[in-house]
Amino acid sequence: GRWNSVVVAHNSRLSDSRLKDLALRLPTRCLNVRASGHIAVSEAAAAGPWCAGAQNVEIIHLGSELSAADTGPITCWPADARTRALALGRLVPNKGFGRLIEAVAICADQLRRQQFFLVIVGDGPERDRIRARIEKHGVNDLVGITPMTEHPASLLTASDWLIISSLAEGGPLTMYEGLMVGLPIAATPVGAVPEVLSGDSDCLVADGSSVQDLANLIQMVAQRGPLSPSRRASRMTEGQRWTSEAGAQAWYSFLKSMAPQLGDP
Repeated sequence: GRWNSVVVAHNSRLSDSRLKDLALRLPTRCLNVRASGHIAVSEAAAAGPWCAGAQNVEIIHLGSELSAADTGPITCWPADARTRALALGRLVPNKGFGRLIEAVAICADQLRRQQFFLVIVGDGPERDRIRARIEKHGVNDLVGITPMTEHPASLLTASDWLIISSLAEGGPLTMYEGLMVGLPIAATPVGAVPEVLSGDSDCLVADGSSVQDLANLIQMVAQRGPLSPSRRASRMTEGQRWTSEAGAQAWYSFLKSMAPQLGDP
């Protein structure tokens, strides 16, 4: 019998994927024209090479499995910090943390006056290099680095802003986690960021991912400062649309359209 097949496009470039060598050996168009449908996690992914030649593409944003019950003590920021910024992710070059530190150095004097402090949370091969860059630029009083916590929900909730400095992304997942806890987000225009955040007046999207773009972004974050408690609470309610359960329903509906025999979940 004939099997329906669905291709999931997570990235917008071949070079982002571990399967890029396979894709170059077997042209993606041969795969795409035979597939019954495509799910793309962003408009950028839908327009990228993984969906080249596709006839049936559905854009379904990712969601988060973050648990609000995952609570614990969080003491990452200095007590006198007015704006507690957070950058969260694996410490690898693609996340742009090195550029983010350079951006902080550019506007360091302003950030000190505005009592801004950024905590980079994560683990990975770039840890020593990131720490050395903080020392090199003399911004220890503005940037800290700490290992990944067992209580990500508490960490995000305790933050005032989530900073995403990535050079390329599929989601990113941290964006959806931040939205779920009501955080305003300042991010580079990667993955689904432009389509998800551009209409959100509390959030900021950079013009690009250069050091100067990030410096401009951080300055705007420091100028705005924290949201009011009532606005954060309202955003948290709105953010429940980004749960993994909500996303799963959209995925299942599309898969069912490819294979009606699946029935109801």
